[in-house]
Amino acid sequence: MKIKEKILQDKKKYLDELYEILQIPSVAVEGNGVYEVVEKIKDMFLEIGVETNTFEVNGSYPYLFAEFGEGSFTLLIYDHYDVQPTGDLNLWKSNPFQPEIREGKIYARGVADNKGNLMLRLQAIRLLKDRYKKIPIKIKWIIEGEEELGSPNLEAFSQKYGHLWNDSDLCLWESGGVDESGRPVILFGYKGISYMELSCKLGEKDLHSGNASYFDSAVWKLVQALNTLRDKDGYLTIPKLTECIEKPTEQEMQLLIQEKFDAEKFLNAKGRTDFIGNHTDKIEILKRHYFYNTCNISGLWAGYTGQGIKSVMPCEAHAKLDIRLVKNQNSKEVAGIVSEHLKEHGFDDITVRELINEPVSTTDIDNPIINFLIQQIEISFEKEVNVKLSAAGTGPAYFLSTQYKIPIFSLGALYPGVNAHAPNEHVREDDYFTALSATYDILLSLSEYKSKDKR
Repeated sequence: MKIKEKILQDKKKYLDELYEILQIPSVAVEGNGVYEVVEKIKDMFLEIGVETNTFEVNGSYPYLFAEFGEGSFTLLIYDHYDVQPTGDLNLWKSNPFQPEIREGKIYARGVADNKGNLMLRLQAIRLLKDRYKKIPIKIKWIIEGEEELGSPNLEAFSQKYGHLWNDSDLCLWESGGVDESGRPVILFGYKGISYMELSCKLGEKDLHSGNASYFDSAVWKLVQALNTLRDKDGYLTIPKLTECIEKPTEQEMQLLIQEKFDAEKFLNAKGRTDFIGNHTDKIEILKRHYFYNTCNISGLWAGYTGQGIKSVMPCEAHAKLDIRLVKNQNSKEVAGIVSEHLKEHGFDDITVRELINEPVSTTDIDNPIINFLIQQIEISFEKEVNVKLSAAGTGPAYFLSTQYKIPIFSLGALYPGVNAHAPNEHVREDDYFTALSATYDILLSLSEYKSKDKR
């Protein structure tokens, strides 16, 4: 029996297993369900005969580490068991922790980010062991519980325990899936990030809004300060950051030109009608995406936001800001540069507090194992791979792989419309089982990868 047929035959069993882990509300920021899901994952590993080690660093949630298999090739896998808060439950069409299939889509918090990919990888490994009575490659698997908090302890974890995996030949990252046209995607990196909170406080108490003729407004001050960070088309206007951006190489531009990008399908998947800056040309849209910073306001709050009116002059205003970083930018310096920029523009009363930072991570475009993977993924999916220079988002890949020169790839059940971090998060059922089958195929193919071709 072909592996795809075997998977579809046991479809209900795979879904039941997925539902078990999705029903645990492991929201790291709230501290709920974290230790429960850790025990559940450890039990799942024991079912395939693998014991996991648990590490904690600086009071972190547990890091799970498993090492098993045999052969000359070593694959590092990274996943996380924590999920985002649900947000407004009224915006969900079903209970976020009671998985439900509607119109061929599996809805649940964490199914896309990242429990779905975690589970299908474990199922693929079990399939491999059942069929061949062994795991034909060495696997080192790290599963953390603070990714949705910005992985604040991962750098320290890597410094202390990096010797356990720094000899890996390849890293399978937590994300992965297909593009808006259903083609599997290979990424050559992840953007960095600096996430910070900006605050303005003027005076010791809120005032009646009639005092606006006497005093400056903390809210207006913050809005004006934010307006100095980017222009109307969304380009960053902080010279100390923009001046160090590297121009794309000829090879990068060639990959960009070759990238398959359907603007209309992408807009539809995201629920938008146009791109920032009103760009319509594919090259300009992708150049902006890969080689320029973003400056996003994640949250903005001050004063009265309840029903009806309250004519008040707030003494405080706050904003949460994330800046995505590209090559040649140091994530540890960004918050300080933003603070200095604001002072230079006369906003001495705006405080900048860094919440997290993560470096840019990249994989060498010419790495032979990536070319091998592209060929194998195309065989499994029976579709051409869409090669992208970088993910839109950020992950702590630098600490686990890039600093050790371990190339990264992604493979999973995602597509552009999964609503990760939003209400009604989901994956398509067909994508889940296609990714499960493809993961099985890739693990098997890596056992045949020649040692001399390794990095």
